[in-house]
Amino acid sequence: MAYLDDNAKKSKGAVMIVLSLVLTMFGSTIGFLLASFSLKFYIDPGVTPDFGTTDPRWIGAWWLGWGPLGVMTLVFAIMMSMFPRTLPRAMQRKVKAAVAAGRSYVPEEIPKPSLEDFWKTMKRLFKNKILMCNNLSTTFIIFGYDGQMLFLPKYMETQFNISATASNLATGSIGLLCTAAGLLVSAFFIFKFKPRARYLAAWNVFTEMMDVVGFLSILMISCESLNFQWSTLPDGGKTIDMPCNSNCACDSSIKYSPVCHLSSRETFFSPCHAGCQDSFFSQNGTKVFSDCSCTADNGPVLDGPCPLDCRSAFIIFIVVQCVQRFLGATGRAGNCLIQFRCVDVADKAVAFALLEVLLCVFVFIPGPILYGHLIDMTCTLWGMTCGKTGNCWIYDAEKLRYYVYMPIFGLL
Repeated sequence: MAYLDDNAKKSKGAVMIVLSLVLTMFGSTIGFLLASFSLKFYIDPGVTPDFGTTDPRWIGAWWLGWGPLGVMTLVFAIMMSMFPRTLPRAMQRKVKAAVAAGRSYVPEEIPKPSLEDFWKTMKRLFKNKILMCNNLSTTFIIFGYDGQMLFLPKYMETQFNISATASNLATGSIGLLCTAAGLLVSAFFIFKFKPRARYLAAWNVFTEMMDVVGFLSILMISCESLNFQWSTLPDGGKTIDMPCNSNCACDSSIKYSPVCHLSSRETFFSPCHAGCQDSFFSQNGTKVFSDCSCTADNGPVLDGPCPLDCRSAFIIFIVVQCVQRFLGATGRAGNCLIQFRCVDVADKAVAFALLEVLLCVFVFIPGPILYGHLIDMTCTLWGMTCGKTGNCWIYDAEKLRYYVYMPIFGLL
């Protein structure tokens, strides 16, 4: 960012920064699309599971993209290292400015870096109230956004009963494209009207207020949850072992294999936990389990969880997310300009590096850990692997919604 700002015309600085951010957004979009493609394949190429991608047991081939992405990162890193310190056109502008001022252009001497100069620079930056307030606000905002964005595909899978492929596709294509649109609109506005820094800061405050409204709206968007069947223990806990399946002696190591009783829309952990005694395949190839003692009429159950129609809620959720992303993105270019314009020219790169350090230490490291813990707290049914707690099979959708989005209000 600092390199772009140093080598672009001041009037076009915002445009260059926005183009860089837009390309970053498209990079994220490509990443989500690659994840969507990879998750269509089962994690183990040598295994063909007997359940589909919408089944909670499905684990996609998340590792497929790491190879190509690693190679591309290395190639682009080498290409970027070949850029000169000052681009030719930027050098020409400096020469013309010197000639116009009636003096000859003398290239700036680059002082040798020293620890003493570093501490002086850091002291200047920490005493810069505008910079530090901007850094702190950015840190809090990204902490909230990064946490919910990281687990957004999982959130959509749980809330709206969609596959991992569809959730990654929605996150990568719709949401990030709205962000890119907001960035482009803000770049045009800044380039055309050249608003003062005070107005840019005021617009950022307005967009954050709209974010709060958007998150309040998301808290109200819900869909019906699976009518999962289990018993409540005296201590308030839940168990899938019920009196109706006590004769089946269901082992705790049984993997999650949900079945659905269509007439009552009840979902059971497995055919064993539904008390089923027999099974057969219907004419359309669907596996049916019969003589199930846990169903109301001892009727049959079908393989897979009961289907839920959450299309309307999902569309509303995507629309709200898109509006949020668009408005939020319109403030990012102004935020970057404030970041660069409130410090000395020589301190721009260090100021940006300081922000990156703050984000890494206080956002990118603790954020996923905290949000991961919050999401784990909403789990109502853990799987067991070799006698130890494994993956979470069932989440409390309502609790998940509040645990993901309520912390954001405190951060914004």
